[in-house]
Amino acid sequence: MAYFRNHSEPEKEHEQQFHLPVLTSDPVSPQDEDWTDEQEARKDRYRLLFAVRDLFGTVLGALFILALLMLLVSLASWVIKDLSQSFSLLGGL
Repeated sequence: MAYFRNHSEPEKEHEQQFHLPVLTSDPVSPQDEDWTDEQEARKDRYRLLFAVRDLFGTVLGALFILALLMLLVSLASWVIKDLSQSFSLLGGL
């Protein structure tokens, strides 16, 4: 950012100060020496647990949306009946 400098010091190359690890989908691979079958089984159980949680979340979300749609349909039918009754009363006057 030589534009904002007030002195004639030469601009240094930008040095990266933070080295963040690159995360992959599988941070611990089976090739590691500490990897055991128990850890593999635990990892599989967690994957299954998360998949079941996602399934239940999707089903509950769909049921919630259906319930809201039923409430909207009920409200719309009530408004239509109320308006038709109101206009029929006004037409009799």
